[in-house]
Amino acid sequence: MGFLKALAVAGFIGLSAAATTSAMAQENYPSQPVTLIITFAPGGGNDVVGRMFADKIGPALGQPIVVENRAGGGGTTGAAHAAKQKPDGYTILMANGASHLIGPVLFPDVGYDPVKSFDHAGLLGEQYVLLVVNAKSKYQSFKDLVDEARTSERGIKYGLASAASINTVFANRMTKTTGARFAPVIYNGGAPALTALAGGEIEVMISAYSEAAPHIQSGAVRPIAISSTKRIGALPDVPTFAELGYEALNMRNWYGIETPAGTPKEVIGKLNEAIRKAGSDPELIQKLNQIGFVPTPTTPEDYASFLAEQVATWRTEVEAIKPGK
Repeated sequence: MGFLKALAVAGFIGLSAAATTSAMAQENYPSQPVTLIITFAPGGGNDVVGRMFADKIGPALGQPIVVENRAGGGGTTGAAHAAKQKPDGYTILMANGASHLIGPVLFPDVGYDPVKSFDHAGLLGEQYVLLVVNAKSKYQSFKDLVDEARTSERGIKYGLASAASINTVFANRMTKTTGARFAPVIYNGGAPALTALAGGEIEVMISAYSEAAPHIQSGAVRPIAISSTKRIGALPDVPTFAELGYEALNMRNWYGIETPAGTPKEVIGKLNEAIRKAGSDPELIQKLNQIGFVPTPTTPEDYASFLAEQVATWRTEVEAIKPGK
C-alpha cells in the first residue's frame, strides 16, 4: 500500500472512530451530572422555579441537576457564560425575559445572540407578577398608589431587580399607562429588592409571585395587584390589573431551557422529553401553581418560534428604556 493511500485509510479510520465515539456519547447522554445555570441570585423567582424543575428533570434524565447561580448584568452574565460552554448538553441555561429580551437590547456587547447562540430545548412556562408594597404602607390599593405617584415631584421609590429586567419594562409601561412617576432603585436581584421593600427602603416593586410569597406569608409585604387573567385562589382579595382597567399591565415572565448552539439533536430530544415529563408531574404542577407559575412545556421547535416572536415583539419597548432615551 502506497504512503498516500495508507494515510487516507488511517484518516478514514480515525474519523470513523471519532464519529462512533460521538454517537455513543449522545446515545449514553447523560452519563454525568448536568449543570443548570440560573442567571439571578438565590431566592429570586428564577431560582425558586429553576430548582423546582431541576428536582424533577434530574430523575427524568437519570442524573442529578447541579444548580449554579451566575447573577449579574440583568441575567446576561450567566447567559453569556452558558453560551460559551461545550455544546454537549452538560451545561444548560434557564433562559428568561431579562436574559433574552431585555439585556441583549440594552447591552449590545453581551457576547451572545438570544436566538442564534443557543439551541432551545423547551419552554417551561409563564409566571404571574405582583405589585407589592410594604405591609405598613399607606397605599391600600393600586388606585392609592397611582393617585399619589401622579402628583409626586420626586417620584415613588420603585425597586428593580436589575437595570435590565421585566420590572424595568413594567415600570416604564406603568408610567405611560397611568401617568404615575417613579424613582427607580436598582438591586442585584429580586430577593435583595424584596428585603429592601420589607425594610422600608423603597415603597413598591413588581415581583415574581414565587419570590414574593414568603414575604407575603410572613406579613412583611402586601400585594395590591396581580398580572393573572383572573384572581387566583391563593390571593382571592388581590385584583388583577385587567379588572382595575389596566389590561396593558398584564405582563408575565417566562422561563425556558437552552443549551449552547451546536448541541446534538439527540441530546436536545432527551432534554425536551425530561422537561415535558417534569412539566406534567402533578406534584410539581401543584407546587408551581401555588406560586403563580403555569407550566406549559413545549417542543423545541415551538419554543424556538415563541422565542423569536418574543424577541421581535419586545425590542421596540426595550429600546425605550435605554439610558439617555
